[in-house]
Amino acid sequence: EGVLVVDAGSHKVLEANPAAQQLIGAAAGRPLVGSPFPVGFDERSSERIAEALAGVRANGAPQRLRAELADAAGELELGLSS
Repeated sequence: EGVLVVDAGSHKVLEANPAAQQLIGAAAGRPLVGSPFPVGFDERSSERIAEALAGVRANGAPQRLRAELADAAGELELGLSS
């Protein structure tokens, strides 16, 4: 299971476990740590992720969504929380 830690203020990836790096980093074509999030997802999914993160920050309620990786590399289910 891939796990990322993302800074809520800067939206930068602070930590990525090996599974996340393999799943998302391969689609992004670069290391995840230090990258802006969302990274490695298609444009539509990136927009949906950004909106969901804004909702989590605004009301603190966790959210789940499915997102497509860049270059049709697959789909992931994301759990977002504060």
